[in-house]
Amino acid sequence: MDTILVVIGRWVHIVSAAYWLAVGFYLWQMMRSELQIDGKTFTSYSAQVARVSKLGMGMAISSGLTVVAGLILFGVQRYWNRPMGSLGAIIFYAGIIVGFAASVHGGMLFGKANREIAGILKGVSGVPSDEQVGAFRSATSGLLEKVPLHFGMVAFAFLAMIAGSAIQ
Repeated sequence: MDTILVVIGRWVHIVSAAYWLAVGFYLWQMMRSELQIDGKTFTSYSAQVARVSKLGMGMAISSGLTVVAGLILFGVQRYWNRPMGSLGAIIFYAGIIVGFAASVHGGMLFGKANREIAGILKGVSGVPSDEQVGAFRSATSGLLEKVPLHFGMVAFAFLAMIAGSAIQ
C-alpha cells in the first residue's frame, strides 16, 4: 500500500508543482503586458481576464495539491524522512521549507491582488475612465514587484527537492 501511495503521491506532487511553476510564469508574463494596456482595449481585456482566470484558479489548486501530496509523501516514513546528515537531505529539506513558504506567500499575494483587480474591472462599464485605467495599472504594477520573489521561491523549491532526492 505504501508503494502505491508513494508512486501516486510523487507523480501528483511533481506534476502539480510543474503546473504551478509553468502557469504562474505564464500569468506573470501576461501581467507584464497588462501595463501597456490603454483605455480603448481595457474593456475587451476584462473579458480576456475572465477567460484566463481559470488558469489562476488552476495555479491555486496545483499549489494546494503540491503541498498536500508532499505532506502525504513526507508522512510515508521510509520514503522521505532521511536523517539530516547528508548533503542531499539538507538540500531537500531546504526545498520543503521554501516550497511551503512559497505556497503561503503566493496565496496571500495573489489573493489580495486578484480581489483588487477584480474590483476595478467590475466597476468598468463602457470606456473606462483614466482613474480606472490608472488604478488597474497601479494594482498590476504593485503585484509585479512582488511576483519574481514568489516564482523564484517556487523554482528553488522545485529544483532543490529534485536535487536533494538525487544526491545521497
